[in-house]
Amino acid sequence: LLVLGFVLGHVAERLKLPSLVGQILAGILAGPYGLDLFTHETFHSFGPITEFALCIFGLTMGTHLILRRLHNAGKRMVYILVCQILLIPPLVFLVLYYGLGLPLPQCLLLSAIAVATSPSSIIHLVVHRRARGVFTKTLVTSVALISIASLVLFSIAFQITQSILDQPESLTIMQSLLAPTVDILKALLIGLGMALALLWVTRSNTSLTYHFSCLIITLLLIAGTCSALQLPGFLSSMVLGFIVSNYSSKKHILLKSFDNIEPGIFVLFFVLAGTHIDFGMLRTAGIAGGAFV
Repeated sequence: LLVLGFVLGHVAERLKLPSLVGQILAGILAGPYGLDLFTHETFHSFGPITEFALCIFGLTMGTHLILRRLHNAGKRMVYILVCQILLIPPLVFLVLYYGLGLPLPQCLLLSAIAVATSPSSIIHLVVHRRARGVFTKTLVTSVALISIASLVLFSIAFQITQSILDQPESLTIMQSLLAPTVDILKALLIGLGMALALLWVTRSNTSLTYHFSCLIITLLLIAGTCSALQLPGFLSSMVLGFIVSNYSSKKHILLKSFDNIEPGIFVLFFVLAGTHIDFGMLRTAGIAGGAFV
């Protein structure tokens, strides 16, 4: 999968396309709609790799959230976040519910999902192109905030949908808000705790290998803990990256130690994403799916 991803990623770059396009196509080629190289059970066993890759994306995004560079971008980020939350979900809901006549639960979930922006593709392009500047800083920070907001909105929509389908009389606004808030706080605390532990164990060592090992172990612990507790590991890893970038005296050693394996993990993530594309769902989604896209 790695070889196929690297080869088609390079071909995409030669065609002036982002390498992740080639990597996703590599996944499609290896998946059930291509060469069908692996069984469904085998692809399912790659789940921990996907979780770990998402944690790496979160770590990378967190490292871009440096406080001294963000103090002058606050208004821009707030405007982007508010506009995305207030404009996109109502617009999607109106089109799906009143325009296409979809059931209320589906409309609520799709409206919440519509807010989300893919942090993995953004981070991949930023790292791959070594992008810098005001636009990149605003983009990465906005995507981080929108990712948090989308988690909250989807959790609320899911709670409401579950109540409508199962127990319509039991829904309260406080219950809808409390569950996602608690999950996000748990993820933030896990990230904070892991970050403090990482800073402590690396405080007096300058070995690149030692820092690399500690960072990998920390990310594995975050991925495993969040997966077991059904929490967003991406968010915990983003807190880890934020703490390391802003409060670690050895941040350059820690982050440099990760440079060698980061490209391979990114490639594998997008190849695996391509293997999960199900073209059969296009027929099921129909006009509503096209309108949502």
